[in-house]
Amino acid sequence: HPTEKALIVNYSIEATVLDEYQNTMIGDKKDAQKIIRLKSLGPATDIRALAKEVINRCKLIHPTKLVEVEQLLFYLQNRRDTNLP
Repeated sequence: HPTEKALIVNYSIEATVLDEYQNTMIGDKKDAQKIIRLKSLGPATDIRALAKEVINRCKLIHPTKLVEVEQLLFYLQNRRDTNLP
């Protein structure tokens, strides 16, 4: 997130109605977004533990993305506060 300590997860939802022969009758796709606010993220936060918690709570993020989540959390943890005047 550009100003908050939060991760933004972008994902797509696809629904398809099939006929009795498994042919597509109707299909629809929708893009969506989930914001995961990280209220507990601070200078002393255990990044690895928080990344695991994020992945366990948000089923939209596959466990193979653990390293990427850790990197994003590390960036957010060390980013300068952009809300200060």
